Amino acid sequence: MSPSNPFEAIDSPDGMGEEQQTMLRQTRAWVWLLSVGPFLGAAFVALFVVLITVGMTTATLFGNGEGPSLLYVVPGVGIYGVVACVYGALGIFMVQMGRSMGQLADGGGSEAMSHMIRATRNFWRTLGVFLLSLFILSCAGWTAGMTYMAWYPHEFPEPSPIEAEP
Repeated sequence: MSPSNPFEAIDSPDGMGEEQQTMLRQTRAWVWLLSVGPFLGAAFVALFVVLITVGMTTATLFGNGEGPSLLYVVPGVGIYGVVACVYGALGIFMVQMGRSMGQLADGGGSEAMSHMIRATRNFWRTLGVFLLSLFILSCAGWTAGMTYMAWYPHEFPEPSPIEAEP
């Protein structure tokens, strides 16, 4: 195997041993099992989006003007919709990764290896961007909340003294 071509050993008939094929099959089973999680997460978040949208719209339309403003509902539902899409994408990448692992274990060669590496890269890239975005949004929300509390001080009622019993 030359150092410039890492796929050369995989394309050769004796490139992947029985131990590597067994490890790929075992890993594939775990990837398939864990790929259910993002799909369930996407389904629950999508259901949550539908319930919030229906509930808030109903409260706004039939609540005698006491429902929440759509100014608050639309961004919240939009953010949860994006989260559901990201969960779904992560599940799709995991399924692709598992499928490619199976093809590689069955002798798929460098093409199957390329597909597996691409699916793995897409999974980790999407997860990394998602987590970084959540971190930035959390910091922005915390900063906005602290700024609001500092800028608009609220007067809290005095606590009532506890009366001592005789």
